[in-house]
Amino acid sequence: MRPADLAGVDVLILDRPPGGIAAFDLLETARAGGARLLCDVSDRDHDFEARIAALGLEAARDQANALHLAAVERRAVLALADAILLADPAPDAVLRALGKPLLPVTTPADLKAVLQGGERI
Repeated sequence: MRPADLAGVDVLILDRPPGGIAAFDLLETARAGGARLLCDVSDRDHDFEARIAALGLEAARDQANALHLAAVERRAVLALADAILLADPAPDAVLRALGKPLLPVTTPADLKAVLQGGERI
């Protein structure tokens, strides 16, 4: 995707938000064009400690630097979002600390309500 692809976008929903400079450029372009940014969180990639625990000690030791960088980048993208969409209605402390609206979206009707402005973003 290129920044020009985002011209006229009202809402950009990111599933597993990417990190890196290219992603930040795209998000800033979308935001400058007036788009609302919604990030869907259905995993724990933003939470380094949870990922390490889930992988187990040996696997985590080999992947620790990459997992830490990925978590930092994911949280930076989440910090740009107007709201965070949750598959799990019980957000973890890392997400709550971002201070963003946390919207449970577990059905198509939930997503429709968010997109139609039924939830304040």
